[in-house]
Amino acid sequence: MANFAVFDADGVLLDSSLFWNSLGERYIISLGKHPENRLSETLNEMTISEGAEFLRKRYDIPKTSAEIIKEINTLSEKFYLHDVQLKNGARELLEALSSRGVPAVVATAGDPILVKAAFERLNVWRYFNGIADCEKFGAKTEPSVYYAAARIVSAVPKLTVVFEDSLFAVETAKKAGFITAAVADISEKNTYKLKLAADFFAEELTFYSKNLDKIGF
Repeated sequence: MANFAVFDADGVLLDSSLFWNSLGERYIISLGKHPENRLSETLNEMTISEGAEFLRKRYDIPKTSAEIIKEINTLSEKFYLHDVQLKNGARELLEALSSRGVPAVVATAGDPILVKAAFERLNVWRYFNGIADCEKFGAKTEPSVYYAAARIVSAVPKLTVVFEDSLFAVETAKKAGFITAAVADISEKNTYKLKLAADFFAEELTFYSKNLDKIGF
């Protein structure tokens, strides 16, 4: 029986993958440089600081990582404060979990301030007990951010469902003992492997909101 839920933000609850898939490239282009192929995929597995340091070294940018992060955040701030929307079924799933008294937490590689602001604007922040971010706890190639999210609500992995859209994140959470519920997103190209890796898989979150019993809630 699952008693807790941990949600990735971008690509799971927020329809932001198209934005993030081009952000690194757009930043490099803004500097008058040519971005490498599949740059977004490389950055996807990094924290914000790791990504900034990678860009600084790879493209010989004469700025500190902190300055790069600030400039990238400027590009993304408007999107989160005004434009990003929820993915199909997100609101319904959060409402369904809340109606059953299931505490929910966010585990995100994004800026927690901007993620919270987006959720507040979209009127879903009330469903969450807090945020654990990769900048503080490390990239999702390691389980620390999931453990941190679970601690917010005193949860244990075997009773916690982690909702993710990327293969490497699902694999990390599952190896750490969490129940994994994957959802399809354009950011993940290996959908077949994602289906095999996760305990549960859905094309949209609507499936989960209508089938909470099937995933143990």
